[in-house]
Amino acid sequence: MLSVVDQLATRADLIPKDPAPELIKSMTWQVSMLAVTVILAALVFGYALRTWRTTGRSEMFWITLGALAAVFYEPLGDYMVDITYHRSGALTSLTGFSGTIPLWVLFMYPVFWGPAILYLVTRLETGLAMKRWMGLFALSIPFTLFFEVPMLQLGLYQYYGSQQPIAVWGYPLWMAFSNTAAIFMVSLLVHAARKTALVRGRPAYLVLLVPSFIIGVGVTTIVPIGLAMSSTTSLLIINLCATVSAVLSVAYAWVGFKMVMPSTPTQSLAAEKDAVAA
Repeated sequence: MLSVVDQLATRADLIPKDPAPELIKSMTWQVSMLAVTVILAALVFGYALRTWRTTGRSEMFWITLGALAAVFYEPLGDYMVDITYHRSGALTSLTGFSGTIPLWVLFMYPVFWGPAILYLVTRLETGLAMKRWMGLFALSIPFTLFFEVPMLQLGLYQYYGSQQPIAVWGYPLWMAFSNTAAIFMVSLLVHAARKTALVRGRPAYLVLLVPSFIIGVGVTTIVPIGLAMSSTTSLLIINLCATVSAVLSVAYAWVGFKMVMPSTPTQSLAAEKDAVAA
C-alpha cells in the first residue's frame, strides 16, 4: 500500500524557464538615469509640498510617499511575469525573488503612481459619472503603454522569454490594463479611505495604505497570466490567460466604481453634464 502511495505524483514538473538576458549598462549611463528620475521625483514631491503649504491638504505628499514605498513589490511582480533589469555592476535599490532592482526604479515609482492617483482622487471628489470614469480608464491604457515603451527601447529592462504573450514594442498588452487598473482602483480606495475619520484626521496613514493597495491590485491582476507562464509553454493558453488578466482589470475598475461611488444626485448631475458634453 505504501509503495503505491509513494508512486503517486505529488507535484507537477516545473516548466523550464528561459534564462534572463544579461543587460549591461555603464556606470555613467546608470548615474545619468538616476539623476533624471531623482529630478522627476523631486518635482512631484515639490508640487505635493507646495500644495500642502498653499491649501493645507497634505494628501498628495503622503500618497506620493506611499507610492515610493510600493517599490518593494517590484521583485515579486518581475518574478511572476519574467522581467529583468540590468544587473551587472548595477546601482541596486533592492533584490529578491532572484531579481535585482536598480536604484533609479525607486524614484520612478512616485513619478508613475503619485500624480495619476491624485488626479483621479480629485476628479472623484468633484463627482464623476460611470461613463466618464470608464472613458478615462480607456484613455489611460495607451498612456501606461507609452510610459514604458521608451524605457524598454532604451534597454532599461526587458520582458524576456519565449512564454511572453502578445506585446507591442516589447511591452505585453495585458500589462497596460493591469497597471491602469491599479491606478484606478488605488484612487477609488484612497477616495474611500479619505471619507473615514481616521484618514481625515491623520492623512499620513496613506503612507501605509497606498502601497498595500498598489500591491494588492497588482498581484491580483497578475495571477492569471503569472500562473500560465509558470505552468505551460502553450502560447495559446498563455495569451488566453493574458486576456483574463486584462478583462479582470477592466472589471475591477467598473465594479470598484459601483461600490465606492454609488449613484447620488451629484453623480446624476455629473452624468447629465457628461451627456451634454458628448
